[in-house]
Amino acid sequence: MGLYNIVNAASMVAGQPEDISQVLANFQAIQAVLNGGIDNSNINAAAAIAYSKIALPANAVTTQQFTTSGASGTYTTPAGCRAIIVELWGAGGGGGGCPAGVSGSYICGGGGAGGTYSRAYIANPAASYAYVVGARGSAASNATGGTGGATSFGGSLVTAPGGGGGGVGTAQTTAGSLSAAGGIPGAAGNSPNGISLTGSTGEQARSTSPGVGGLTLGGTPGGNGGGVGIPVGFNNSGPTGQQGAGGGGAGSSTGNPAQAGGTGGAGMIIVTELY
Repeated sequence: MGLYNIVNAASMVAGQPEDISQVLANFQAIQAVLNGGIDNSNINAAAAIAYSKIALPANAVTTQQFTTSGASGTYTTPAGCRAIIVELWGAGGGGGGCPAGVSGSYICGGGGAGGTYSRAYIANPAASYAYVVGARGSAASNATGGTGGATSFGGSLVTAPGGGGGGVGTAQTTAGSLSAAGGIPGAAGNSPNGISLTGSTGEQARSTSPGVGGLTLGGTPGGNGGGVGIPVGFNNSGPTGQQGAGGGGAGSSTGNPAQAGGTGGAGMIIVTELY
């Protein structure tokens, strides 16, 4: 539809009354516009129509979540979606393991670091984006925890590196002595029109306590939490981290076999669609 005149000058003839059918047709067209039958060509930028006057569909905001460890695939932008908010968590690092217990000592592995959190706003999104969800940081008996996998969306458009693994434990006989270092967080990621926060550092392990991972899942700078430490004297592997969290360090004491730390939490992607 274009602009409308009440009288179509082309239908006028000198000395004759105007074409009533044409006038009526123009009035009906104007009525249709006033009743909501309006298209983009009838809106002038200078009109400054208040956003509150525009009715949005019931599904104006939709959230999709991908949580599978190591998953990769393609996100397809729904029809009518005008922008997306993408949140990424890199995977957590694995907790450090420890060797077999040595007489008179405790051996504890360090906690894995949390993965990076990145949040980006993408206006006029493309038709599709490839994504990868970071795999959990591995953990093995008597070994340093593995680094968590990086999570990405649209290749290098939005990225969130994984956290580093906790150190392998060494035997200590003095209470409070350092047994293993905690995992080191990955770098900040790419986050167009948004933010990126590195993960929490894994907790150091001492002879009186195995290491734990980071603190809370995405709630603090450095986001993404970790597992709970194993009490002294227990012969257990470390706990597994939640999404984006570092795994807990293992603990072993006199006469007990080598133990593995907990695996890190898998990465995660959340896409919020704006219509």
